[in-house]
Amino acid sequence: MSIWWEGHGIPKSNGKVVANIDPSFYEPDNAKIIFGNIEKEKKKLGRTPKTSYKELVPMMTKSDLQPVRRGFILAKI
Repeated sequence: MSIWWEGHGIPKSNGKVVANIDPSFYEPDNAKIIFGNIEKEKKKLGRTPKTSYKELVPMMTKSDLQPVRRGFILAKI
């Protein structure tokens, strides 16, 4: 089955909706991108992180994918 997404994540196949998505899972349209400043942290707090950004991203991704790999379906209850 070929599925494509339209709008705010409405999965369709052959022009028909094949699943309904709870709107509470949508990312807000006005979501802000936040950037950290490690130099500011070093200066104000006098400390540096133990984990680099390049190390952190794979750790977070692995953690997010663990329930999926175990076969759990993530759902809001």
